[in-house]
Amino acid sequence: MTAETQLEQLLSVLTSISLLAGNSRLMTKTTAKPPQTRDLYKLFNNGGMIWAPAKWIWLKAIPHRYKIFLWLTFRGRLNTNRNMVTKKWCSDGGCDQCLALETFKHIALHCRQANWIWDRLQLTDTARKASQLSDLCDIQGKDAKTWPICIVACLLALWRARNDRFSIIGKQIEQRYSIILLNTSIFGPTDQRSRNQK
Repeated sequence: MTAETQLEQLLSVLTSISLLAGNSRLMTKTTAKPPQTRDLYKLFNNGGMIWAPAKWIWLKAIPHRYKIFLWLTFRGRLNTNRNMVTKKWCSDGGCDQCLALETFKHIALHCRQANWIWDRLQLTDTARKASQLSDLCDIQGKDAKTWPICIVACLLALWRARNDRFSIIGKQIEQRYSIILLNTSIFGPTDQRSRNQK
């Protein structure tokens, strides 16, 4: 939900409030009681609707650092190639293993490494049919408390595998760059070498 949409919702709520002469009090729609702080938070938080992935992200069994990872994942804020193109950090938004655009949804559901994991868990068809990541957490017949933890472990493993591929590529580029620097220092401009010899 964009800020513009939220502002429009707030304006529609505020314009529907009319004050009467004398003692006017704001009442909630569900009860005839004055609003409490939680009612106002609900107003500003997705119009009072609960964000579906929140129930998996904020499980007590998941360590805090992985909760942050999940929040970034479900919000689409991880530094995938597509997001880095948007930020103008790189020019290619494609996956390095497939011909698809690299989003986390692609990494987790449709990439080759994801297929390997979902094959092992016998969820290949479910992953291919999933329209969003949260579809993997809502599988019938799976334990509602432990299954999301398994999915979190798989998503984290896929993200780390993707980053490991990039760190290997980065190390190779770094090695090539250091070789180029070494060569340019050895075979640098002749006037610099002549100064060093004097």
